[in-house]
Amino acid sequence: MIEISPLPELPVLEERWRHLAANSPHSFFLSWPWISTWLHCIAPAVKPMLLSVSSDGELLAAAILVKRTIWRHNLIPVRTWVLNATGDRRFDSICTEHNGLLASAQYEHAAWEQVLDHFSTREKDWDEFQLDGVPPWLADAWAKRGLALRQSRLDVGRLLDLDRVRATANASCIGILAPRVRTRVRHTLTAVERRFGPVVVAEPATLQEARSFFGELKDLHIKRWRGQPYGDAFDTPFFERFHQELIERCFADGCIQLARVSAGPRTLGLLYNFVYQGRVSFYQSGINYAAAERGDSLGLLVHALLIDHNARHGQAMYDMLAGDAQYKRALAGVTMPLWWGELQAARHKLRAEGLVTSGLQTLRTAMRQLLG
Repeated sequence: MIEISPLPELPVLEERWRHLAANSPHSFFLSWPWISTWLHCIAPAVKPMLLSVSSDGELLAAAILVKRTIWRHNLIPVRTWVLNATGDRRFDSICTEHNGLLASAQYEHAAWEQVLDHFSTREKDWDEFQLDGVPPWLADAWAKRGLALRQSRLDVGRLLDLDRVRATANASCIGILAPRVRTRVRHTLTAVERRFGPVVVAEPATLQEARSFFGELKDLHIKRWRGQPYGDAFDTPFFERFHQELIERCFADGCIQLARVSAGPRTLGLLYNFVYQGRVSFYQSGINYAAAERGDSLGLLVHALLIDHNARHGQAMYDMLAGDAQYKRALAGVTMPLWWGELQAARHKLRAEGLVTSGLQTLRTAMRQLLG
């Protein structure tokens, strides 16, 4: 049975969520620490709902849904259900991925089939179901029903099995990197140690130090990315407020990893990772490019040292998260596809929008060929 209902009181929701989580393989983005912090931080005007999948009174899967009307092209009102997010960029700047239902591994596909059947046949007051950072098979399952999709992004996350690192002669990822990358990392390590002193990886011992590390990371990140075409992660106030709250709540539990890599007295960079169920997920960075000279690859070096650091501490996986950047390809070879977009109901306005959008893309392509 599928039910979409108002959220219960937080202690009740926490009990249900943690009960499901105990038998459900899931990412940090579906963990109670992330979900509860998000619910605490979003604006009161946002009214999250609980999506429940149950059988004979037993809860088998759950997710948080938010319903809002999105004005497409400032012209078309689209009634949208959003999975574990709000559909508002101000609040979704925290970039949820590895998203989905919280469900046991053996029931996940069956639960999703029930949810998709519900939206395709029984749920009426909606136009789109927005899914951010989910497995692409969900889009395929919707398309097999003969219904339309609106894909906004298809990406991959990259993973490195830390057992491979521990199995090398020096217990270092440098030994498994491609020769050219290995040379760049070793060159950078030698160069910065010659200029500044020995390289050290440090983690904060207290919450106060963690706050300081996060502030230092923010400053370096903004210095590099503010004013760039895609902007910086801190350009929406909610992003910083959410993560400050997350650090306050989760640092003591070990879910938050803020690490500074220094050479002598000089900071080379800081990484902000999530550590959950043996997986270290790289979330954000601040690299001190002012400490680099020609030929240095500080970002690669900082990541390589953090990979080795986490391998030594017994973690199982280093997850670079989504975004197929060159440095991620250099460090992690295993890929996990992720899909962003909307499952669409059969609505005339959405068909018309799709036809117009497709026609404009065809026209632009033709004009480029004609003028090029």
